[in-house]
Amino acid sequence: MYGTIGLWFIVTFLIIGEPIMGVLAYRRLKAGTMTRMRMYRMTLLQEWFLVGLTMAIFLADHVPLRNIGLGTGHYSVLSGAFGGLAAGVIFGVLVTMVLSILSGRRRTRTISMGRPIKIGNFDFLLPSNRAEHWTFAWVAITAGICEEMLFRVLVIYVLQHQFPSLSWGMIVAITALIFGMAHLYQGWIGIVGTGLLGAVLAIIYLTTGTILLPILIHMLSNMRGLVLTNGRSYRDVEM
Repeated sequence: MYGTIGLWFIVTFLIIGEPIMGVLAYRRLKAGTMTRMRMYRMTLLQEWFLVGLTMAIFLADHVPLRNIGLGTGHYSVLSGAFGGLAAGVIFGVLVTMVLSILSGRRRTRTISMGRPIKIGNFDFLLPSNRAEHWTFAWVAITAGICEEMLFRVLVIYVLQHQFPSLSWGMIVAITALIFGMAHLYQGWIGIVGTGLLGAVLAIIYLTTGTILLPILIHMLSNMRGLVLTNGRSYRDVEM
């Protein structure tokens, strides 16, 4: 009973608290009342705390690791359409990273001529110096691990156990919506983009039974931001 309440508390925070805190933090960052480094550290602390609390509840309730995506899974199902989908996502991210490295000098010349390329609603989040660069790398890795454990493993676990009649399609749609709204600070484009990514990752997780591949894809997607900056003028490089 207490375990279920605890899991619902965390899910409720993901649905309500995460979007609100994200918007408030982003506003403070743009207003100059919060530094990027402070926000990075707060993100690291918050996400690992939530994952630690989630895992503590799972372990206290004696939930088998394979039931929360930490088993070996069954990758044979990826030989078909879902395999092509996963491979396509990974390939697309890797190609973007390589092209970003190769085009780094041209981007820098464009920026140095005083014609910055606007990013969107999350340009202030990108690192602007070497210290922020490495901390952001840890944030990217952390988000890849923690957000998959929270938005995929936890949310899907709760939905499947509390609403067993839900179809996979409904579960994917609900988790995608929750994940997209968690990125409310990025605007509607960010919500739709992250929501679609969340749907793909949820499908891969439900299909393989392991969260390891979604974590890898998520981390690669996050690390793309670092490669796109290519160690130069981070905030003025197009994403």
